[in-house]
Amino acid sequence: MTEPNTAERTVTFGVNVDPVVVPAREFVAVARAAEDSGFGLIGIQDHPYPA
Repeated sequence: MTEPNTAERTVTFGVNVDPVVVPAREFVAVARAAEDSGFGLIGIQDHPYPA
């Protein structure tokens, strides 16, 4: 029987900033709020997808 993997694992939570037609300062505000709240990662799509 194999021993279970007992190595520490780190869970990182993040925020996704969806590209929409808003001024860039709004994206920056969301990213800063996420960082200030302790999120470890921010995801931003490189191009928008129409709904």
